[in-house]
Amino acid sequence: MSEMRAPRHMNKSDPAPSRWNYRYQRLMLTPLFRRVLRVGVPFTLALGVGLIYFANEARRDGFNLAVAEMRAEFENRPEFMVKLMAIDGATVELAEDIREICHSIFRCRPLSLIWRRSVRMWQVCRR
Repeated sequence: MSEMRAPRHMNKSDPAPSRWNYRYQRLMLTPLFRRVLRVGVPFTLALGVGLIYFANEARRDGFNLAVAEMRAEFENRPEFMVKLMAIDGATVELAEDIREICHSIFRCRPLSLIWRRSVRMWQVCRR
């Protein structure tokens, strides 16, 4: 019997990768490059989109207004309002003095009191 041979016009493809494919595979083995692809590229794209979006002054103003409205809505919630205060164990004169002082404090929002106190503490600690 005669041996069957493959026709000469059918060449088997080379199993070795091309130069560009080899370089790409070696590049993907480096941890820094993979981290840049996984974190750096999406971060850069999101930053670019954000910068382009906020480059328009009307959009910036709209965003700032929305944030201010949300903050005011949050601060003015009834759960955060201080309406009553009991003064126990103080003399009548001391209780009147405390009520006089606290009357001016209770006119502002409680969260702004907390903010002022934390800013004041930060300024004292900074010195």
